[in-house]
Amino acid sequence: MGFQIPGPTNGKVQYLVDMYQAVVLDGAPRNFDDIPDHQAIICVVDTLQYEVASYAFSRQEFSLLDDHSDFRKRTWLLMEKTKANQVSGFGKLEDH
Repeated sequence: MGFQIPGPTNGKVQYLVDMYQAVVLDGAPRNFDDIPDHQAIICVVDTLQYEVASYAFSRQEFSLLDDHSDFRKRTWLLMEKTKANQVSGFGKLEDH
């Protein structure tokens, strides 16, 4: 998985809400194309030992994160795309 958003090892969902005004979704969007252009989809995966917030920056990355064969709990959030690009490091790649 490509780009993660740093934060605490646990409590990452609340951290993203408090720090970046992310909005928790009821579940994964049905389709990557349903995400508005100005927003980014973030998937927080709970590995039981720690939580990872991954940025689904492309349709392919979204498909990897939305793996129904993976038993780990996922929480899906929307956040402002410019901020997601910045904090994940993804925006640095787009600048080159």
